[in-house]
Amino acid sequence: PALLESFIGLRDYEGKDYKLLEKDDASWNDFVAVFIKQKTQQNLYDTRIIKSLVKYTNAYCDFDIETSPSILTDDFLLINTKKTLIDNLNKEILARDQVISEIMSSTSWKVTMPIRYVINKFCKKI
Repeated sequence: PALLESFIGLRDYEGKDYKLLEKDDASWNDFVAVFIKQKTQQNLYDTRIIKSLVKYTNAYCDFDIETSPSILTDDFLLINTKKTLIDNLNKEILARDQVISEIMSSTSWKVTMPIRYVINKFCKKI
């Protein structure tokens, strides 16, 4: 047997924002390997799937192609992107909590507390 080509196809995001993808928004990424039974007949097969692809990683082909090596698979790239997004959102939450804390400890907030209390009581009766 002889290996003609192998690669990992990347998900097709069709122009969607990579950071906001849900799990069903993209097709699967799969490992593909094409073998033939006899190495002596390798020259009979001159078409390769990989030549029709734009995005792939960790490729091998008996023809001269870009191998696109990647330590991280597409799954791990997606996980890292989601982790970064979560970290950024947590930073935003902390910043907003800090602003709220500063407002609630301000003199104007404390002075207007009785007014807010009366308004809240009055609004609940309506």
